[in-house]
Amino acid sequence: MDMLEKIYKAIHTVLATRRFFLLCVILAVLIFGFMFFFPIESVPGNDIRLQTSLYGAWDYAALMTLSILSSLVLTMQVYVLREGMDTPAAHVRTTAVGGVGVASGLVSSLFATASCTLCAGALFSFLGFGTVLFLVEYRWYVVVLSILLLCVSIYLLARRITEGCTVCTVSG
Repeated sequence: MDMLEKIYKAIHTVLATRRFFLLCVILAVLIFGFMFFFPIESVPGNDIRLQTSLYGAWDYAALMTLSILSSLVLTMQVYVLREGMDTPAAHVRTTAVGGVGVASGLVSSLFATASCTLCAGALFSFLGFGTVLFLVEYRWYVVVLSILLLCVSIYLLARRITEGCTVCTVSG
């Protein structure tokens, strides 16, 4: 089975169950809401009207893509844990890979939503001036890297769902 088939089969398996489908949709809406409203709440003087005027089509596309992929990773992770497909030896690796993917998605979405240098400076002032300027200049690279990490997380989880754990199998 090739990579795309594994991913399709695993996503279909997970989302075929009504509760996991609803979990995925709810998580996507919550993650999108968090990524949209975080700059509004954290930047003084920002409101919904100003934030929507700063966003372009690419910003909305990045927010939707990152929120859908992040919710899919989280839902697949919950499926693996709830269905007993995870063993203690593989639990740390699965959680780490999924966690890194989701965390990078959330962080990069904040970079993607910081459309202006002033907003990015207010959001990420703890990183220092030079780092903020670098991240503003290359924010789309950060977003693409995060999307790739989320896709790797989805593939690894799909492999776990379709094949089981091949690392920690115990031969009888």
